[in-house]
Amino acid sequence: MENNKRYHTLFIIFLALSILMNAFLIVEGLLSGSMSSSQSGWLANIIANIFNIEVTEELNHLVRKLIGHYLFNVLNGLFTSLAINYYLRMKDIYKIKTFGLTNLLLGFVLAAVIELMQLLSETRLFAFSDVLINYSGYI
Repeated sequence: MENNKRYHTLFIIFLALSILMNAFLIVEGLLSGSMSSSQSGWLANIIANIFNIEVTEELNHLVRKLIGHYLFNVLNGLFTSLAINYYLRMKDIYKIKTFGLTNLLLGFVLAAVIELMQLLSETRLFAFSDVLINYSGYI
């Protein structure tokens, strides 16, 4: 019974973090192309200052893909995986195959939805390569 309470508490915590992270990623996907570029631009400037290099379009692109797509989805995958894990344990139905399959399928759906949201922005496009970057970060 004590474990069940602990699993429930951890499930709620990681579910909340997962929802917040997914909401953040969806909102970011709805930003215009210029807003998205400017957001990654300030981070590229910080990186350029730290490493004493010039800010180029390639650096901006790398920051956008590595931070915006990959690393944010690493966090998304961590929070969502832990939420799934504790939910299955709380319901006493945890099996590694169930966990793995649920996590892999949900990860791909989330990666695709986050990218599909960009179609609602006038200046952004859907890119399957970005879905793969998102998904590789998630898993």
